[in-house]
Amino acid sequence: MLGTQLPVAALLPLAVSIAKIQQVFDAEGNCLDAATEKYIRRAGRNLID
Repeated sequence: MLGTQLPVAALLPLAVSIAKIQQVFDAEGNCLDAATEKYIRRAGRNLID
C-alpha cells in the first residue's frame, strides 16, 4: 500500500524489569527506591543517546 505509514519500533538497548512494582512506586507514580530510579533513568538516557 503506497502512501501509508508503518509504525516505527525502537529496539531498547537496556530493558527494565521491576519486581513488586506496587511497592516501588507511590500512588502518584513517584519512584520510592533510589537504585530503581537510577536504573530507569540510565535506560532512558541510553534510549536518547
